[in-house]
Amino acid sequence: MDKLAALIQTLQISRVQPHFNEDADFHVMKAADGFVLKSGANPSLPVAASIVLRGRGAVAPLMASVGCFEMHIPNDHALHPLVALFVGEISAPRCGQDSLLAGYAQVLIVHFLRAALETGTVDKGVWAALSDARLSRALTQVHLRPGHAWSTEDLAQEAGMSRSVFMAQFREVMGEAPITYLRSFRIARAREALEEGGRIAVVARTFGYSSSDAFSRAFRRSQGIAPSELRRGP
Repeated sequence: MDKLAALIQTLQISRVQPHFNEDADFHVMKAADGFVLKSGANPSLPVAASIVLRGRGAVAPLMASVGCFEMHIPNDHALHPLVALFVGEISAPRCGQDSLLAGYAQVLIVHFLRAALETGTVDKGVWAALSDARLSRALTQVHLRPGHAWSTEDLAQEAGMSRSVFMAQFREVMGEAPITYLRSFRIARAREALEEGGRIAVVARTFGYSSSDAFSRAFRRSQGIAPSELRRGP
């Protein structure tokens, strides 16, 4: 599976402003939970559409690594017709809309991330690691199979590197050890599963914990609450 597809699993489109000038410039900008698309030459104009990325365990580290990068799409830009189609689809709903919007959004996000990388904006964090030919192989496996009993040696082998070189390179780019990232990613994904109503025992097994008790201890250390409290909700 593509390394970006392994990270961004689901897209949700939040419709904000149904009217836009199709001849105007567009701006794609990072937001707290995804991206916003603005229509007009001035990026301070109201939001035309908001692309919300689900899956905080995968998305939050990615967004943090992108920084404050903004992609400007003037009306002579190659992406402008696609963005116009995207916003036009929002303003005039028709059958098959959800599939089209998700496809348009994914194309925009990939181009946004590529542009951020090519301009040197991203040199640390998840996206930088995914852009590294060797680190990306290990990181993608973590994202695809967080419940697997990964060791540092296993991940180094996936990357085609020695353990010591892999450890040093991973820490340099990601700012933490591979197993530390794996544990944080597991907990974040487990929290999402619990919030969606998953049973504690099933979630624990899915994300690689030997027992519900072991999972509960790790979850409380990380999140400050027990899994049972989160699952009960308000």
